[in-house]
Amino acid sequence: MKALDKLFSLLALSCMWLLFSLPIITIGASTTALYDSVYRYVRRDEGYLWGTWWKSFKGNFKRSTLVWIPFLFFLLFLLMDLSILRQMRAQGLSFSGLYWVILALLALALDWGVFLAAYAARFNGRARDVFRYSFLLLTVHPILSLEILGLLVVGFFLLLMFPALIVFIPATLFWLSSFITEKIFRQHLTKEEQQRSNNKEDE
Repeated sequence: MKALDKLFSLLALSCMWLLFSLPIITIGASTTALYDSVYRYVRRDEGYLWGTWWKSFKGNFKRSTLVWIPFLFFLLFLLMDLSILRQMRAQGLSFSGLYWVILALLALALDWGVFLAAYAARFNGRARDVFRYSFLLLTVHPILSLEILGLLVVGFFLLLMFPALIVFIPATLFWLSSFITEKIFRQHLTKEEQQRSNNKEDE
């Protein structure tokens, strides 16, 4: 029964993430709320599903929006470059090297997106702090970051094969990646920072 409850929670959170991300501008707050809810409710059995989600969405809306709008423009820029380079390759023009560079940057950006959501959900600070520290954690722990990227790649191919899994995969990916990101966070917290983090959890 506990396993079924977890599965239902992941399903519900994925659907809530999709619904709250539809206006696009709210995708930052929605993604932060997804990580926060997966960490607090699914992993730690804290609070209630809707209450945990809504509190995180509302509380992180302004900062997460300031973080994710420029990040989404960066993703869009990479996707446009990738599309142009793919068309040029199809026409026989030799840009294969640059194509793979842009593809690697896109993969790195998606990996960074997980760290952005995780850091915004777990720690206080300004939008620029979220950008800076999440990127530092991403680069300082390349092996663990690659593990998260591996989860994203598996999720991407599962969606290609079974599109209906869109109502399940988002929360599942964040649930699995949270075990990695929390491991990274614990390596860098001082006693004072641990106390601040605990205070945020108690808010």
